[in-house]
Amino acid sequence: MFAKAFISKISNDTIYCIYNGTSCMHCKNKLLCKKPNKPFEVKNPNKIDIKEGDMVELELDAKKTVSSLFITLLLPLLAIITSLIIASKIINSPILLFLISMVFGGITLIIVYFINKKNKDRNTPIIVKNTKFNLSI
Repeated sequence: MFAKAFISKISNDTIYCIYNGTSCMHCKNKLLCKKPNKPFEVKNPNKIDIKEGDMVELELDAKKTVSSLFITLLLPLLAIITSLIIASKIINSPILLFLISMVFGGITLIIVYFINKKNKDRNTPIIVKNTKFNLSI
């Protein structure tokens, strides 16, 4: 996935961008993107010459986005359903079944949180091009 964003801040080795609001409107995965005007961190592994106010082209691998979506949303749902099915063979109380499935869902959400935290660098957009358009304030 490609998008265009403005460099809002460069602090030490950390670069922050802001989407211009219309850069991802054509993309089918726009719901996964950051909200317009909210800064987010990007990487510049190619050491492209940039400065604050520059419009840059960002890339985020679609496979990584889909795998993150699977881990974040579907893994807890699968844990809830699986625990519900397994517990229903042992326990007859609907309230207890519900509580057990929610506990397993909560544990899975905590695990997902740590997985996403560990993979933060993997899921960070990278700068692939400076469009040479500058929005200096």
